[in-house]
Amino acid sequence: MPPRNAGVKSGVRALGVDDGPQKDSTLLVGVVMRPDRIEGVLSTSVELDGNDATAAILKMVAGRFHPQIKCIFLDGVAVAGFNLINYKKLSEKLSVPVIVCTSNRPHPEEFSKALERWPEKLRLWESIRTPAHRLGGVWYQFSGCTGTQAASLIRKFQVHSLVPEPLRVAHLIAAGIELGVSRGL
Repeated sequence: MPPRNAGVKSGVRALGVDDGPQKDSTLLVGVVMRPDRIEGVLSTSVELDGNDATAAILKMVAGRFHPQIKCIFLDGVAVAGFNLINYKKLSEKLSVPVIVCTSNRPHPEEFSKALERWPEKLRLWESIRTPAHRLGGVWYQFSGCTGTQAASLIRKFQVHSLVPEPLRVAHLIAAGIELGVSRGL
C-alpha cells in the first residue's frame, strides 16, 4: 500500500517520537504537530533493552490522531537503550513515511557490534539498516517515501533547530517529565 500523501502540504501534521532517560520502563513521548503548532501529545512506555518499541508506537498512534498524521519522525532507530524500532514496519502498517533523524553521524558497524549479544536484535537491525543521508546537520534514513520527499519533510519541520520540530518538542516533554527539567536539542 503506498503511503498516504507523502508530499508536503501546508497543513501537514507530523508525529515526532523520542524517549525519556533510560529506566526499566522508559517513557516514550509522541508529539503531533504542524510546523507552527502542537496539536496533540501521546505517551507510552517501553522496556529498557526490550523488544516492544515498534508495537508500542503502533498502539500509541492507532488512536485519535492516526488519520491526521502524514509523517513520523523518530530520534534514531533505538529507544530505551537497545529497544529497536522497525521503522520500515511502522511505515508499512501506518501507511505513512517514517523518517529517522539524528544530529550525530551514524556508525552502523559499531551499532552492529553492540548488538552482537542479542542475535534477534542484530537480525532486525540488519533488516532495517539502510544508508544514512545528510541534510545540513541532520543525518536521516527513511521508509515509505523517496529521498527527495524525506528531505522536503525534514526542511518543512526544521523550525527552531536542525532537528524537525516534532522531535525537538517530544525530547523537551520527555525530559521535563522524567527529570523535572528539560534541555533543548
